[in-house]
Amino acid sequence: MSTRQRKYRAWDPEDQCFAYFTLADVDERGCIRVPHGTMRLSFIDPELITEYIGRQDVDGRDIYEGDKVEFMLNGKKEVCPVEWNPIGMWSLRWSEGLNPGPLRGTYKVVGNIYEP
Repeated sequence: MSTRQRKYRAWDPEDQCFAYFTLADVDERGCIRVPHGTMRLSFIDPELITEYIGRQDVDGRDIYEGDKVEFMLNGKKEVCPVEWNPIGMWSLRWSEGLNPGPLRGTYKVVGNIYEP
């Protein structure tokens, strides 16, 4: 059984960018490095911390919770954000609601829910 790598990112509203980290990157004060210095994780809104889902897109880019991914469905390009499904898997958020199935197929990261 393989264990996926645990990686995270935190949206920094001040610098309008992500700080990428693993738990090993958190210092003894509970801080991670961000472009303007350090940020204490306890000061970050938990809704702004997202997790790597264990997959990469067609370009080899890591896919994180909250990424908007593009894919083909019935010959048409679609774009949906990636979310954790409470039934225990990563899924896509359709306009009608959360897709009940797991992520399958090929995706391209085209943005995220934090950046315009």
